[in-house]
Amino acid sequence: MRKRGNRSRKGKHGASAGRNKTVVIRQRRGYRIFGTVFFLLLLLGIGTLEALIWIHGAEGAGAMGMVLLLFTIVINLPLVLQLTTWKVTLHEHGIRKEVFGRTTRDYTWDQVRTIEDFKPSGEWNYIYVIFRDGKKLSFRIDFDNATEAKRVLLSRFSIVEKRSRK
Repeated sequence: MRKRGNRSRKGKHGASAGRNKTVVIRQRRGYRIFGTVFFLLLLLGIGTLEALIWIHGAEGAGAMGMVLLLFTIVINLPLVLQLTTWKVTLHEHGIRKEVFGRTTRDYTWDQVRTIEDFKPSGEWNYIYVIFRDGKKLSFRIDFDNATEAKRVLLSRFSIVEKRSRK
């Protein structure tokens, strides 16, 4: 029979168990998949429309098709990439936000001023991390690993609960 050890926890009562844990928060997997599939289907639809217009030989079909295709790519591609590449990492030194594979914000734990749990009426809770420079980082509690992130934040800070005014 194997002994059950609690190797991940430090200290007598596990008080610092969440402190050295790395948690990566991302948009929900379903949202990321839906956004990518929707974008690809939109490109397929525009490509099909462009091919049909070109086959029927309408004047200006090539130019109109290129405008439609470019419009779809220029408007939707950044939105899909933002949706699929956005992530927030809570690690032992602080908080890092990355979008498009680049770090956009990197804060230490000392730079955190307050943490708020905000519940708008009829929606998911949002966790707001407010930094000393006035910047705010937010994520919804239904994002991937958000509940684990909330536990890590609770191990370091108290969370102020805010409710929407009706």
